Amino acid sequence: MSLNNETELLAKKMSLESQWNMSFAENGIETFSMYKIDQELKEVKRQIRDLSLLKMNMNYTVNEEERINESGC
Repeated sequence: MSLNNETELLAKKMSLESQWNMSFAENGIETFSMYKIDQELKEVKRQIRDLSLLKMNMNYTVNEEERINESGC
């Protein structure tokens, strides 16, 4: 999990959202290509959530180890 990966995912999410918005502005309705963009967007959001959960879990583990070391157990 690198910052670069998180940054790349966020950039991809923003790009997909922009594509979807531009397409809607042009067409006024949701097209099949917009549906495909939305599906890809959902996958990118899932990846971002997974990275976030992993980061939270890593922080919890580090904090728990520090607590145990401080208590002398």
